[in-house]
Amino acid sequence: MSNVVRLHSHKPTNHLLSLAETAQILGISSDSARGLRKRGNFPPATRVGRNLRWTRENIDAWIAIKTEVTP
Repeated sequence: MSNVVRLHSHKPTNHLLSLAETAQILGISSDSARGLRKRGNFPPATRVGRNLRWTRENIDAWIAIKTEVTP
């Protein structure tokens, strides 16, 4: 048995992600993601029709900006 957790998806990198998928990547609930988005503290989204969608590239860039470096 292995304790390795897979973080990479089998989906192509240009796949547009739903709020639920984005929340899962960030390790938070969909409700928390909605709250963060409404407060302006969430990765930038693209509107597709009436829906918001996220790219993995934007999520990763947002994480990099928000990551604190501690000595």
